[in-house]
Amino acid sequence: MVGLLLQALIAAVTTVPLGTWRPDLAFQLPPAVVGGVAWLVLWRDVLERLLREPESERTSLSRRVYLYGALGSSVLVILGTAGFVLYQLISVVLGIREAATALSEAAPAFGFTLVALGVLVYHGAVLRADTRAAAARPASMAVRLILRLPPESDVDAVIRELTDHVPPGATLERAN
Repeated sequence: MVGLLLQALIAAVTTVPLGTWRPDLAFQLPPAVVGGVAWLVLWRDVLERLLREPESERTSLSRRVYLYGALGSSVLVILGTAGFVLYQLISVVLGIREAATALSEAAPAFGFTLVALGVLVYHGAVLRADTRAAAARPASMAVRLILRLPPESDVDAVIRELTDHVPPGATLERAN
């Protein structure tokens, strides 16, 4: 849809006709609305989880897979559209197309590029914030202790007693 808006702007300032904008709009509007609403609903849930459990949400595998997938997809879209724009530019330089026509035909690619840049910038900022938050969090320290008990001791009771006295945020694990 961004490309369609760019085509309309180009048609308004040049002699290049707008072409078939109604079928293009009818084709592009439904997926944009459905996809946008679906993303907003799902991302809102992610943001709510981030408020409730920031550490576990920022370090979750599904979040990182999604963020890296969004970044990778954005880069691929930008590279693909850059190739098409370069093709249009070479066509103008070689005299195959007029500049206004090439610009109008490249408008959808520019639209994809703008959307992909928005996705790249937003999700990149989220990933950077997650990375900064993880770096600011102090690393946990694991200490190996050996506890020797008399044979008549109730091991489970001793472990429960020790667990009751660990500081907040610390955990005690039994390794046999």
